[in-house]
Amino acid sequence: MPKVPFDKVSDDIQGGVMPAGVYRFQIVKVRPETTKNHDDMWTLELKVFEGDFRGWTVWDRLVFVEKAYPRIKMLYKQLGLPVDNSTNCEPDDIRGSDVWAEIIIDKYEGKDQNKVTFGGYHSSHKPENAEDKNDLPF
Repeated sequence: MPKVPFDKVSDDIQGGVMPAGVYRFQIVKVRPETTKNHDDMWTLELKVFEGDFRGWTVWDRLVFVEKAYPRIKMLYKQLGLPVDNSTNCEPDDIRGSDVWAEIIIDKYEGKDQNKVTFGGYHSSHKPENAEDKNDLPF
């Protein structure tokens, strides 16, 4: 029988965090939820799809409250979706999309984790001032 030293195994499934930087992701899942204040919220599963961190996952949340509307608008705009009028946002609007996101390292319950900055979403073209964390040929 295999013996696993669980007391010495990290609880971090990915084995750490990615360095802060700008990475190319695909939005693979968009899960509609509700906050404890009963606001609509989407939990996004973002997967790095190229480079040294290919396959790594970062989660983000979009909360549909007035102070967060600029962030949601920015994401929609970067994805080339219409932002001229009031829009009924649907998870399928963004699911499967390719996006660059600026990642930082943040603390949560005493542990390091990756986090998308508030203004961190960019279009499918890498921002000019971004460091190359994905080893992409463009």
